Amino acid sequence: MTSDFEGFESEYGPYFPNFTSAMFFIWITKHMISTLAYEDLVKILKHPEYQKKDVTTNIRQIRKWRYRLPLAQIHKHNMPLCMKRTPSTYESTKMVFTISPLTHIEHILNNPVLMPKMYFGPGVVTIAANI
Repeated sequence: MTSDFEGFESEYGPYFPNFTSAMFFIWITKHMISTLAYEDLVKILKHPEYQKKDVTTNIRQIRKWRYRLPLAQIHKHNMPLCMKRTPSTYESTKMVFTISPLTHIEHILNNPVLMPKMYFGPGVVTIAANI
């Protein structure tokens, strides 16, 4: 403990000012939450549209929502590197990530929001582009 420690005079003192601070400290420590993850959580909690009553307590439900999203599958590969004029300390492969262009196009064509805005007829000549 440092000499400038003043502490808190509360039910959760001397280390925490209130229940919320104590619980956040325990949660962050227990689950090794990163600073970035915590900052994201704070943004959510302070957002004007955030509603405590809407919080889903079942993690399985949240995972189901993820599978309903049209997310592209990312593939991981080891790509061999050309080792000519390369220091011997460099690794001979590099991890690369790819998304299939066909899958990406399929997701776009199957998107019910985008499909009505698409045109597949003969070419149209216009003076100005309609955006």
